Amino acid sequence: MRYWEILNEVGGWGYDYDDSPPSRYVRLPPNVVEAFLNLAHLQRDEPEFAMIEVQKAYGGGILSSVVEHVGDIIHRITVGAPYGRTGKGYARDKSEKSLYWLTGWPNKQMQYFIAKGYSPHTYSFDSEMSDNIASNAKHTKVPFDDYKKRLNDTLSAYAKAHSKLPVYNEIQYVCRAAAMSVGQKQFQLAIKYLRHIFDATNSPDWDARAFDYKLDSNGNLLQYNPS
Repeated sequence: MRYWEILNEVGGWGYDYDDSPPSRYVRLPPNVVEAFLNLAHLQRDEPEFAMIEVQKAYGGGILSSVVEHVGDIIHRITVGAPYGRTGKGYARDKSEKSLYWLTGWPNKQMQYFIAKGYSPHTYSFDSEMSDNIASNAKHTKVPFDDYKKRLNDTLSAYAKAHSKLPVYNEIQYVCRAAAMSVGQKQFQLAIKYLRHIFDATNSPDWDARAFDYKLDSNGNLLQYNPS
């Protein structure tokens, strides 16, 4: 059975990406919409190019998927601001997939395989990533240390690019922190943030949290401060 046939049988990842019907639209003030949409566009600039550089330096493998999906979450939950859409399905899908890659965390697709008699994911993320680096360095005939240094440099740039993104609520802050943690190779911390995102998408107050904001006395939007 082919991959897309399996997904069709289990109902894909099980998420409606456009999952805010009109009755649940969140209406935001114009200056908040502008700031959220600008955040979405900023993510598609320096952080997106940094992600591509990581993928090029890595050469293919599990890390490529992680940097792409984790970095994309903050874009998906803000780009729909003009239409009142909070991107819940995208955030849930991307956080769950990333958790699976990082931990082997069982998801709907994996449960299908287990039910069919396949063993669950037991090959650790660190082991797979290290093997990918060694294999890709050998294939490209680049010394391992040089290959790894280039990858580490691009990961640092990925973390730095995401750190520059302005955030305006706790959910955006956690999404940014997850991407920064991946770039800093603090994968256990990234897992913590991704679980937070995934759990939030299953909460009835997701829309309110994803589009939360605070204005100062002059009506200006304030950046989020976790302290």
